[in-house]
Amino acid sequence: MIFLEGLLMIYFIAINMIIKPEKISLKCMRLRGKGPNDSDNKEASHVPYLSDSKFVYDGIPSVDNIIQIIQVLNMGLGTIMQNGWSLLDTAKKIDAGGELHVPNRAALRITKPSVVEESLSRNRRLFCAIMNYTKRDSYVYSLFMKIMNYEGTNVYAYIIANSAISMPPKLKYEREHYFKNMTMENQSIHLSAQALWKWLHRVMAYASKINVDARRIKEKFIDGLPDRIFKSEKTAMRQDNRFVIPGTYGGMFGYPIYMAAMAHPHAGQPDVTKLAHAFYPIWIEAVNGMDSRMIKGAYAHELIAMECDDGPLTIEEANMLSSADCSWTSTDCVVCGGKGHAARCKTESGEILECPTLVLKTKPTDLIREQQNKSTGDKYKKPYKAQAKMLKEMETKFSAMQARLESFESAHAAEDPREEISDDSDSSAESSASESDTSEGSMIDNFAEQVQGSTKKRFSPRKPAFKRK
Repeated sequence: MIFLEGLLMIYFIAINMIIKPEKISLKCMRLRGKGPNDSDNKEASHVPYLSDSKFVYDGIPSVDNIIQIIQVLNMGLGTIMQNGWSLLDTAKKIDAGGELHVPNRAALRITKPSVVEESLSRNRRLFCAIMNYTKRDSYVYSLFMKIMNYEGTNVYAYIIANSAISMPPKLKYEREHYFKNMTMENQSIHLSAQALWKWLHRVMAYASKINVDARRIKEKFIDGLPDRIFKSEKTAMRQDNRFVIPGTYGGMFGYPIYMAAMAHPHAGQPDVTKLAHAFYPIWIEAVNGMDSRMIKGAYAHELIAMECDDGPLTIEEANMLSSADCSWTSTDCVVCGGKGHAARCKTESGEILECPTLVLKTKPTDLIREQQNKSTGDKYKKPYKAQAKMLKEMETKFSAMQARLESFESAHAAEDPREEISDDSDSSAESSASESDTSEGSMIDNFAEQVQGSTKKRFSPRKPAFKRK
C-alpha cells in the first residue's frame, strides 16, 4: 500500500513538471561549506603567509624595517586574491577602481560603478587583514581604529612612512666591526662545493645592512676565504680587475627591462659575482683535493651532492681517494666491500683506477647500497669498540688495585699498635705489686715507643705531673 502511494506521488510530480515547468524551482540548502559568494579564504582577515612567518606589527620602528616588516607584509598581502586583484595591489592603489589605476576612479564611477565597489570591498578587507596581525594592546592598534576610517590603504601608507628610523652611530660602529671580522670559518660555513656561494651571499646580505660599496665587498669576500686551501688563489683574486660593474642596469643580466636605463650606484667598482664565477672551478679543485679529515662531521656528505656539469655526484664517485691515502686497515670500497682500495683511486700520475665490480657492473644496485650502509655503520662501530676495550682495561686495573688495598689493610691490621698495647697491659697485670706504682708511667712510655716505631714523625709524650701512691 505504501509502495503504491509512493508511485502515485512520483507520477503526479512528473505530470506537474511537464505541464507547468515555469513554476518548478529547485533550491539547495547549504549547511556547511563555501557558497558562490563567499570569500576565497576560510577567514577574510586570515593571511596564511603572515601566520606562518609569525608576523606581528606593534608600531615600533626599526633600522631593519624593510627586511623585518615591509617585505614580509608585502609577500603576505600579495598571496590573497579577490576579483582578480591582490590585496597588495589594493594597498598600492593600482587595482581596478583604485586611485592610481587607469582609467581613474572618477571615470569608473560613471561607466562601471561595480568595479569601484569591488575596490572598496578589497580596501576594507585589507584593513581587517592588517589589523588582524597588529598587536591589540599597542598604540597603533587603537590609532588605526580611530582615525583610519576602516581603509587599508591609509593603514598601509602609515606603516611605510613610520616604521623606519636612521641607524644610531653606536649600532653602525658595531655592525662595521662585525663585518670587518667576518670569515667563512667563524660564520660556520663548512668547506664544500657550495661554500663559496654561501660565503658570497652572506657577505652581500650583511653589506646591504650597512651600505657598503662593492670594493669593500670584494675585500671582505677574499679575506674571509680559508688560507689552508686557497691562499695562493686569494692573491690572484686581489689582482684580478677584469670584472667591473657597468654604468647602467642594462649591462647586467637578470634585471627587469624598465631598469635598463637606470644608473647603477656602484658603477665602475668590482663585480664580485663575476669574480666568484671565474674562480669557482679552482675552488672545486681545491675542495676535491682537500684531505677528508679537514671536513667536519656530516658536512663531508655535501661533497657527495655537489652539482657539476654532468649532474650530482654518486656515492661511488664521491668515494675516490688518492693512492697515498689508501691503506689495508682503514680503506674500504663502498661497491664491493673489499679492503685496500676505494671505489675510485687516483694515482700520482693523475690516472683514475676504478673498482672492477664498478666497471663490470656485476653487482646489483641494492647490494651496493647495503654495502654502503654497512661501511657507514662500521665507521661508527670502531670508536665504540675502542671505548669498550678501554673500559675493560679500567675494570681490570680497578680489580687489581682493590686486591692490593685489601692485602694492605690485612697487613696493617696485623701490625696494629692497639693489639701490642693490650698485650703489654696483660703482662703488666701479672707483674709484681712493687711495680704497680709506676705502671701508668711505663704504659705511656711503651705506647710512645710503639707510635714512634709505626710512624715517621717522632715525638716525646708529656709525662704525668704526679704519681699514684
